[in-house]
Amino acid sequence: MVKIANKIAKTVYNVLVLDVPYDPNHEYTLKRQKKVKLTLKTKNTLLEPMRTRALRRDIQGFLVTNSQYLNSTSRYHLVSGFQRLIKKSKWTDELD
Repeated sequence: MVKIANKIAKTVYNVLVLDVPYDPNHEYTLKRQKKVKLTLKTKNTLLEPMRTRALRRDIQGFLVTNSQYLNSTSRYHLVSGFQRLIKKSKWTDELD
């Protein structure tokens, strides 16, 4: 009974005070989001956000289609710039 009362009290508090839309699984959703963020932080490449994966795919396509125009110096500068861009996209995905 105490656990049920505690859950109801948390739900009412979230809806009335924090203006969270009513969701019976709100606590589970928060735990899952926290777990996904932790996994993304520890395993950078396994579960990247969708925007970062799309950015990697676009960069790879660009490098493959334009490889004949690149010398080693320009390829190095492009790749290092793309790495900074990917790092920035990961950072903005974490804010969402």
